Amino acid sequence: MGNAHCCDASPYLTDYFREMQTMLEDAAPDGNPFEYLGDPRKMRQLKEKADKHKEAMEEALRLSFQHHDADEDGTLDEDESEIFFEHFVEKFAKFQSKAISMQMDKAAALSKQTAQMMGGLFGGADMQKQIIQ
Repeated sequence: MGNAHCCDASPYLTDYFREMQTMLEDAAPDGNPFEYLGDPRKMRQLKEKADKHKEAMEEALRLSFQHHDADEDGTLDEDESEIFFEHFVEKFAKFQSKAISMQMDKAAALSKQTAQMMGGLFGGADMQKQIIQ
């Protein structure tokens, strides 16, 4: 936070979506995403991390509402709400674009791993070479 907020009209929404991005990255580890399913300890750690991210996101939203409450009356009037949601949609669109790209990259990597494994089982080394290329 701090100086990073100086030029951002909605700094706490930036924090909110940054935290959400980190939570998604934690929930979609590199390698085999199924490794968590068979390991209760890893699942518990993942849930604990997610809970911490959710707490930070909730705090960022609370601060964002305060930030957008220009008259400090504890509620967002129509004009304040319009500005808040304009900022929210702008940040959400950027976040969604990054999240989709990240998920596509992970899906492609997992597909490649699966194809390599299947090539090794059924097609031998020649098939694996073709898949890698």
